[in-house]
Parts: sequence; C-alpha cells; structure tokens
Amino acid sequence: GSAMAPELSSGTNSLPVIETARAVHHLSQAEAGRGYPVRLKGVVTYSDPRWWMIFVQDKTDAIFVAPQSSQVEIRPGQRVEVHGVTAAGDFAPTVTRATFTILTNGPMPKPAQPTLGELLTGQFDCRWVKLSGIVQSFSEDDGHLILYLRIREGIIPAFLAPTIPISEASRFLDAQITMQGAIAGQLNRQGQLVAVRLFVPDLEAIHVDEPAPADPFALTTQKIGDLLRYNPDEENMGHRIKIAGTI
Repeated sequence: GSAMAPELSSGTNSLPVIETARAVHHLSQAEAGRGYPVRLKGVVTYSDPRWWMIFVQDKTDAIFVAPQSSQVEIRPGQRVEVHGVTAAGDFAPTVTRATFTILTNGPMPKPAQPTLGELLTGQFDCRWVKLSGIVQSFSEDDGHLILYLRIREGIIPAFLAPTIPISEASRFLDAQITMQGAIAGQLNRQGQLVAVRLFVPDLEAIHVDEPAPADPFALTTQKIGDLLRYNPDEENMGHRIKIAGTI
C-alpha cells in the first residue's frame, strides 16, 4: 500500500479518509462509530438494497455497506467506488450512508474455501467464499429463498437474492451443490458470533454437482431401528432417506 498519509476529508469532518476495506474492518467499534469518511473501490459481491445490504470486496478485504437509499441500482459483479462513513456495526465496523459510482464490470474475487470452524472465528466476515454440501431443506423469508446447506461440519443457511425465484427450491432440494456468496455472522444477544449465513447473489453462483434423485420414493426403504447407527458409507450421508411405518 501507499506510504502517504491519509487524505483529510473536506468540510467540518477532519477525520482522515479511509480507502480500503481492511482499514475499515481494522477500526475498533468505538473508532468506527466516529464516522470516518470512506472512499474505496471494489467489486459488489451481493446486492439487496431492499434489505439495506450490499457487500463490497477489494484487494485487501471485504466490507458490509448500507446504501443511503433502498432504491440504488447496484448489481453483483460491478466494480464501484463507494462513498460513505464508517459505523460501529453489530459485530464489526461497516460503511453506512453509502452512495455508489459504477466504474466497470468485475471480475468477481477468487473465493476463499474456509471450514465452518474458520468461518466462526469471524476472520472471513463479509468475504466472498465457496461452500459445497447437500441442500437438506429450504424456507422463504420476505421473498428470499433460504437453502439449508449441510457441509461436513454442520448446516449453513444460504440466503438467495430476491431476484432468484422461490420455485427454484425444488431442483436444489437433496442435491449436492457448490455455492459462492458473501459470509455474514449471526449474533446472540451479547453480540457474540454464534453462527454464519451465506448471501448468494444469483443463480450463476450456484453449481449443481450432483442432482437429487428424480423420485425420492424410489429410494430403498430403511428400517427405523437402523437409523443413527454407524455407517461407513459417507457418500449418502446427509441425503434424504425413505422409511415406512404406521402412524
């Protein structure tokens, strides 16, 4: 990076202008709450202005950005210049009251491939990542399809952008897929990181590695008494099963 001193902002705010995502993220929450002016360039990895959510990643790190207006027209893959101010955030510093200048298109960042344990450290907060697993179930929240992805270490909810139809859920259920998206934390009442969520921008960020069986009722019937016992067959671990009995 440059050895030059940070540029001072104009107007009444004499705090230095912050120009990288890493510099924002490395502020303490108290410092971020002072409202440092921000001017940084990066690629939009997820955009949902209706939920006041935009993730931007540059060469140094990634950051959560709250737009000044929910009507902003920003799409994933666009390289933008962000103007805003820092805020403490619920978990880590963020950029708020942001406006955007569209510069060009992409490319998207190279995705990190962390484990769930690494994600729960918080070091990948807001970063563009790649996760693979089995879609075990789905739900819907305010026009957003949520896929519950079973990875080796646990389950991660993946929130799909509202541009992705809810009807897509059926083709993902019980499929082995690889998804790319921006990571965000889920906090308890004390503000501690207890889980993570993935925010997926579009269908291009989802790849079906192995489709679900066409007819789940054609699966071999398993005895209820055989469930939850040791099974060395990892290939079917996490997939749907079929049982039969009397209610």
